[in-house]
Amino acid sequence: MGMDKNTVIGFVLIGALLIAMFAINSKNRLAYEAEQKRIADSIAKTSPKPKVQDTKQNTVAFSKLNDSAKLGSFAKQGLQESISLLENEVIQVAFSNKGAQPQSVKLKNYKTHEGKTIVLDSSAFSQFNYSVNVGDNRSAEAIDLLFVSQPVFKNNDGSQTITFEASDSMGRKLKHVFTLKPNDYLLDFSIEIDGANQLFYQRAMNFSWQTEAMSIEKDRAYEQTQTNVCFLENNDYDFQYISKPDSKLFKQNLNWLALKQQFFISGIIAKSKLDNVNVSWA
Repeated sequence: MGMDKNTVIGFVLIGALLIAMFAINSKNRLAYEAEQKRIADSIAKTSPKPKVQDTKQNTVAFSKLNDSAKLGSFAKQGLQESISLLENEVIQVAFSNKGAQPQSVKLKNYKTHEGKTIVLDSSAFSQFNYSVNVGDNRSAEAIDLLFVSQPVFKNNDGSQTITFEASDSMGRKLKHVFTLKPNDYLLDFSIEIDGANQLFYQRAMNFSWQTEAMSIEKDRAYEQTQTNVCFLENNDYDFQYISKPDSKLFKQNLNWLALKQQFFISGIIAKSKLDNVNVSWA
C-alpha cells in the first residue's frame, strides 16, 4: 500500500500519542498500585489468617461437586484411582480402575535397542472410550468413571480374569472383564451392561479406540515407514499407509483393526464384527 507524506506523518503522530499515553498511564498505574498495596497490607495485618484445613475442605467440596456434575448418577465418593496387574509368562498388563482399562502392556521377552523392556500403549493418548447417559439429558465418558476393581481370579484352564464394575444410584451397571490365558499375547475383553436401554441411546454404543505408535527401534525414520493401519474387511486383509494425516471410512464390517509397527502390533478383534468404522491418523 502506497503512502503519501501526510499519511506517514499521521502514523508518526499516532505513534507518539500512544507512547505518551502509555507513559502517562504507566506513571498513574504505578502510583495507584502502590496505594492499593498499602491499603491491602494494612487490611492483611488486621485480618485473621485463613486456615489451611478450611482451604483443603473447600477444595475437596468443590472436587466432589465437580465430579457430581460431570459424572451424574455414576459419581462416587471415597473411591480413588488404583492400579491392578494381570500377567502371564510373556506379558504384564497394568490396569487403571479409572476408565477400567489397560494403562500399559509390558512385553517380557523383548527389548528396545537400548536394552529396555518394551512397553506398548503406555501414552496418555492410548485408550478406549464410550459415552453413557447419566440422567437429566447428560452423558459421561467411560474414561472418567471410577470402577471398583475385583481381585484377580484364576480360572480352571489356567487363565486369569479381572473384573471392574461401576454402578449408578439407579442400579444400572457397567462391567469391564479382562481375561489373559497362559503364554498368550491376546487379552480377552468384554463389556457387560445392566440397563443398556437407559444407558445408551437406541441401545447402541459408539466405541472409540486410540493407540499411539511409540518409538521402539533405533532407526525411527525407517520404523515410521513400516508403520501402517491393518484390517480384515469382509475376510479380506488389507492395509493403509499412514505417512501423512488422513482418514478412512469402511463401508463393510471389519473382523479386526490394528496399528502395525516394524515388529509389533496393537489391535482390536471383534467377537462378532465392527460396523460403521471410521479411522483417522495424524
